[in-house]
Amino acid sequence: METRNNLLQKSLHVSLLVLLGVFVLLSSFKKQRWDTDIFWALRTGEWIATHMSVPETDPFSFTFHGREWIDFTWGFQLIAHIFYTYLGGWWGLFVLQCIITGTTFILLYLLLRTIAEDRHWLVTGLLYVTFVIAVNRFFIRPHLFGYLFIVTYFYIFTLSERGRAGRAIFFLPLLQVLWTNIHSSFVLGIFMAGVWALGSWIDNMREEGALTPPPPQTWLYGGITVLLFGASFINPYGWKLVFFPFIHQMGENAEALRHIQEWQAIPLKKFLFEFYPSPPGWLFVKILWVMALVAMFVSRSVKTRDVIFFAVATYMAVKHIRWIALFPFFTAPLVASNITGYTERRLTRAGLFKLTMVALIPLSLGLILHGVLTSRDHGIGIKPGKFPEGTVSFIKTMKLDGNIFNDYVFGGYLIYNDIKVFIDGRTPTLYSPLFFWKSRVVKTQERWDRLVDEYSLTMALIKRGDGMCKRLLSHEDWIPVMIDDVSALFLKRDSFPEIIEHWELKHTPPCYRPGGYELPQEEEKLKAIDEELQRIRAFYASTGLDRRFYSLHRLTGLVYMRMEDGLTRAREELEMALQIKGRDPYIEYDLGLVELELGELERAEKLFLKAGSFPEALLGLGRTYHRMKRHDEALRILERYMKTRGDHTEPDAYWLAGKSCFELGDTTCTVKYLKMAEFVLTEPRKLAETYYYLGSTYLELNDQKMATLYYSKAIQTKEDYKKGLLELVEIFKRKNLHQRAKNLEKILSTLIDKN
Repeated sequence: METRNNLLQKSLHVSLLVLLGVFVLLSSFKKQRWDTDIFWALRTGEWIATHMSVPETDPFSFTFHGREWIDFTWGFQLIAHIFYTYLGGWWGLFVLQCIITGTTFILLYLLLRTIAEDRHWLVTGLLYVTFVIAVNRFFIRPHLFGYLFIVTYFYIFTLSERGRAGRAIFFLPLLQVLWTNIHSSFVLGIFMAGVWALGSWIDNMREEGALTPPPPQTWLYGGITVLLFGASFINPYGWKLVFFPFIHQMGENAEALRHIQEWQAIPLKKFLFEFYPSPPGWLFVKILWVMALVAMFVSRSVKTRDVIFFAVATYMAVKHIRWIALFPFFTAPLVASNITGYTERRLTRAGLFKLTMVALIPLSLGLILHGVLTSRDHGIGIKPGKFPEGTVSFIKTMKLDGNIFNDYVFGGYLIYNDIKVFIDGRTPTLYSPLFFWKSRVVKTQERWDRLVDEYSLTMALIKRGDGMCKRLLSHEDWIPVMIDDVSALFLKRDSFPEIIEHWELKHTPPCYRPGGYELPQEEEKLKAIDEELQRIRAFYASTGLDRRFYSLHRLTGLVYMRMEDGLTRAREELEMALQIKGRDPYIEYDLGLVELELGELERAEKLFLKAGSFPEALLGLGRTYHRMKRHDEALRILERYMKTRGDHTEPDAYWLAGKSCFELGDTTCTVKYLKMAEFVLTEPRKLAETYYYLGSTYLELNDQKMATLYYSKAIQTKEDYKKGLLELVEIFKRKNLHQRAKNLEKILSTLIDKN
């Protein structure tokens, strides 16, 4: 029976490892969606291969062209270029990422097995926790090699300590040379060797209970530390590259890094105690942090190096967001070591640790599966709508030549397309903190004009949702000529007169606010926008990019929504936008409005529900339920919308809520919401209807005075309501509501006498 249980555990362990391998592959099978550094890295790798040397000065910008550039990741760039060029472009980079992350987890498995031996629950649990914490940083950049080298060094030092490394430890200087030329995290290799040396000496003195000379093992690790430091100087830039990681973090550079998201710090309180809305992986950081602390506390044989690694890993995770992924690679081995030591001494108390790790496996598995099933990024290549593909293709097709101001995140993609940039992701390794500051604070016309004069700018590539877009739109010297999903291209009026004459966007809004556009109501202006959009789409069709940009279809759909007899065309365009973009709450909301207007109430309901709980979608759903005569649900949704929007509630919400209350027979609710609607509505038809419903409510409450007042307002606002009230008298009579008919006749008599 025991053998059968062991076999079952091993089978489950192997199955979980295979599944983890699949997840590692899937983490690499993602489209390029936000990181732009890979673009300039590929172009740099090509430059290195062409010139057979590393760049010593900047070849890619016009602002810092010829300035000294320490390209500290040149080795990665060359490797990426080779895989990209000879293995099918982005497929080659997929293969490269699979090799790096796959090898990292294979070595981490071997490391944990060496430490924990046959404790499969511990090995598997730590592997899954590590994956969950680090997976958000699994995209093709040189830091992936950092994880691989960290695990490799841990594995070699662990084997050496156990007398199983053989000569492997003497390969570390060679690995250090590779690491140094691939990524600046090479300093961690020197740090790890130094900690192993110092830790072995301190642990020896703890055992002896006195100050003693370093044991042979300390001398070995100390010698390796010196060799690693010396090996780091074997690089094309010499001492400059060795000390670059420290210079990069100091002085004005530290201030510049503060404005780059991945380099921002995390408050310790937030790191330890905030569970929502932090990324799910942060929960596992906290769990692993607590486990490491507990494991070291209960272990009688905790190593000095474990304490140092734990403290430094915690500091690094708090110091910069991008370093959180390093935390499990440093912490998992020490957790395995200390839990293994504890369970060997206290077999009866091993259950709590085992239960914790066994519980973490399905929790990790669930989180990973959720990410896999809900992700819309799976695939190879560049994800549509994430980079300025359209505007850049326009620049290249029209052969526009000039100095371009570009948003920081667009720089890498411009370099990838052989366009000299204003700034890119090599900040502050190349661009000075002062220059980076200038690029961020261009928020007034005066500052912009100074920047234009200083750098002779003739083009500007701006995020469409950025405030800078609206500022340039109001500048008489800068003209919008092309848009795609993320960017708008502006040209200086006196630099490209012929291009501007043909391509100027006189009517189409190049900028947008979250959720939509500001569009006119006049038919002529809408037709002018449609003509410009068709011209843009014809250009993209000629370059093979017509199916890449959802926003052009969405904007066309919004234009047709406002045009007479345009709803069917609006539906087609919005459906195409959804097909390109995938799920998008704002497009689903727009399409829901179209279906509502077309009378397709069930389709409208589904779309508004899919759009989620942002306020406008709630209002659309409330409208739909009202039209479907599901007044209970309509009132519930509309009240939820009003609570969300507060004083910014749309007038229609009060109007619809009041009418739903009327249909439900709730007179208090009816009066409450319709009186609010009365105050904020401006459309005569809706105002007249509001007065009519209020009059009818007060009639039901036998308040003749108020009923007379509101019926009078309804007739004054819209004469047709007099005829409607006379018909209502006849309806009351047919339903044998004689007293109500009599009261209404009396009110009508009063109104006629007044007139």
